[in-house]
Amino acid sequence: YNEAFLTARTAEETRIEALIDELSNDSTDEQLLAVKAALDESSAKFANFYPNNMFKWNRLYNAYLAKQAVTDVIAKIDAIGEVALTDECKALIDDADAAFNALTDAQKEEVTNKQTLDDAKVKYADLAAVKAVEDLIDAIGEVTKDSGAAITAAEDAFNALTDAQKGMVNADKATALAKAREDYDKLTAVKYGDINGNGEITADDALLALQMTVGKFQPTEEQAKAANVDGEGEVTATDALLILQYVVGKIDKFPVENMA
Repeated sequence: YNEAFLTARTAEETRIEALIDELSNDSTDEQLLAVKAALDESSAKFANFYPNNMFKWNRLYNAYLAKQAVTDVIAKIDAIGEVALTDECKALIDDADAAFNALTDAQKEEVTNKQTLDDAKVKYADLAAVKAVEDLIDAIGEVTKDSGAAITAAEDAFNALTDAQKGMVNADKATALAKAREDYDKLTAVKYGDINGNGEITADDALLALQMTVGKFQPTEEQAKAANVDGEGEVTATDALLILQYVVGKIDKFPVENMA
């Protein structure tokens, strides 16, 4: 470098050193940023620009950055606002959480609204869990004999909720789930003796039971349960006889119905 350049750089370094010397731990952000702007300008103008008190500058500026990081996290948490089950709200929560986790332990202690972030995370998780249950309830639709799996899935999800989350489930939907289970149980309840499923117990049912015992009729699982009126597990001639006795009024209840 020529002598004029070196002289100018030295003069500028002396000027910046004076600005840095005026700074302290009590300096405002505006004062620090004003010195940074001057330092950046001089560094861009002069190669190998390095005032003698850069150690002090680095200490003060790093402290500013640390404080600013805390301020930014507090602002991100405040920006969450009212928690709602939306992608936008989830993004705000995740952004604030990631920023908080990036802080040092000492910085984390300075975040004054950390509880707000924790509460937002819990509230969003609650809303998501409740929505998942409500969607499963809605998916049941009209109850048929094929609705068992859908009803059980909704019940299992509901039972997995915390008590607080259960209280957040829409009351009408909770009632709908209970009604769906009731309707399904009625729909699929075994009517012992009514093997053909026509709603009545007749000699035709006794004949079907007898045909089962000799392999002339292959029942469905539901029909086999209806035919097992003695509760012994297998359909035999005894079941057929019991059904016939019921038809003619000799009994008014099947043995299986007296079992616990």
